[in-house]
Amino acid sequence: NDLANENGSTYVSWRWKAGGAATTINAGTVSNDVASDVSANTATGFSIVKYTGTLGAAGNIDVAHGLGAAPEIIISKRTDSTGPWRVRPFFLNSNPYNYLELDTNILIANVNLTDGTMAMPTNNVFSNNWNSGLGGIGDVIAYCWRSIPGYSKIGFYVGNGSVTGPSIYTGFKPAWLMIKLATDADGSTDNWIILDNKRSTVNPRQAALFANLSDAEYPTYGAKVNFLDTGFQIADNDYVINKGSFSTYIYMTFAE
Repeated sequence: NDLANENGSTYVSWRWKAGGAATTINAGTVSNDVASDVSANTATGFSIVKYTGTLGAAGNIDVAHGLGAAPEIIISKRTDSTGPWRVRPFFLNSNPYNYLELDTNILIANVNLTDGTMAMPTNNVFSNNWNSGLGGIGDVIAYCWRSIPGYSKIGFYVGNGSVTGPSIYTGFKPAWLMIKLATDADGSTDNWIILDNKRSTVNPRQAALFANLSDAEYPTYGAKVNFLDTGFQIADNDYVINKGSFSTYIYMTFAE
């Protein structure tokens, strides 16, 4: 299969360990409106949530996520129909209409009412409205993360447009990093870039893959990042990581 095991091809994969076999959290257990099957690893701040939306008219449903603390980012996808990978970065703002899409390069979108919302989560649940496949009738998978000191960091930085870019403190040396341009004054878009310490073993890390593209790896892509003992530094003014002071980037990174 050329997607995973073509003879002579080289592959990379990254894996997050959840909590093993899923446990059903029945409706009403933690003020949740629907049952969800949850595999949660609270120590690493990651859970996988499977549920079925039930709303055919206006309203919201609350879904248990199992993390025991509010997730900072949720990536959701309908599994029974076509539709985008919705990415909600709660740490960026509290606007329930603000999404990115993992399968596109769009900026954070103040989507219209047909696209649905996701309100700020609580320690127990996240909330989706009925317009989107995330809350309307249909099956959904959601991947939920929150930062864990010494292990992971999820957040944002503002670019400066310089080859000596911002330094971001994480408290650990990164092994994996994903960055996405989220807001930009002139409306330019750019891709979800992924860098890691296995494909780039020394600084600057620049062997790039893009989550929203089917392209092969770019071994020496122009967007360079240095992995430091306590964080990472943007080392280039390439637009995908450091366009300028009017550009905001979100990131997720995990420790060595």
